[in-house]
Amino acid sequence: MQELAPDEAWTHALKGLLAEVSGVDGYSDFAEALQRDACNYWFRYWTSVAALRRRNWIGFAHLALPLADSDIMEHQVSALAAVHHFAAASLELLMPDLCHANALRASDLLHPDMIPHDLGDVVHYVHRNINKERRKMIRILITSLRESHECSSCQCTPHLTIKELLKWRIKGFQDPPISAGLYGSLQQQLQSLPAERLGDIPLEKILPQHQDSIIDDTYHRVLRDFRLTLIAAS
Repeated sequence: MQELAPDEAWTHALKGLLAEVSGVDGYSDFAEALQRDACNYWFRYWTSVAALRRRNWIGFAHLALPLADSDIMEHQVSALAAVHHFAAASLELLMPDLCHANALRASDLLHPDMIPHDLGDVVHYVHRNINKERRKMIRILITSLRESHECSSCQCTPHLTIKELLKWRIKGFQDPPISAGLYGSLQQQLQSLPAERLGDIPLEKILPQHQDSIIDDTYHRVLRDFRLTLIAAS
């Protein structure tokens, strides 16, 4: 570090790493590094993980989502968790009672000290963490639709937009039967709704905002298209 200029991006990043190794919060140093080099995926990853340690789920989601464009497994996993954090946060804003009743836990989506690094760990992580909370979120949407079935209001429902966030996003790994069945039931319920209740609600209307982020085309592209690829190296 002595050979680096005091205000270089890597100086701040290394200070953040040293802080984390010492058990101290490195978020501020990582954020400084990212501010100086916003295209560095490792700076973004370290900053997002530091936000996760702070239990700042929304900050983590906004920071980690662009990691979908990185080829590194830990970055891809973080982006996958970010997508589901957005879905969970949207549900907690719109349907807090159902989230509480179903014990939805954003903290279970990704633990900062248990981010998987290889194929086998990722498969286990998806089963144990992502899909467990994803099933809860699908059940929350199904229950909400049932409860609103008799409602005479013709307002557009956010369920379709959130359902798209919860689609299966793993290539090379099939959606397990239980969650696939739940997702299919949700689709059937949505298809039975009157057309006027299935309007296209923009993501900006349901995603929680963050002071340092703007929901732009990158958000829309990643939330629409992102898939984590699980293919063993040959």
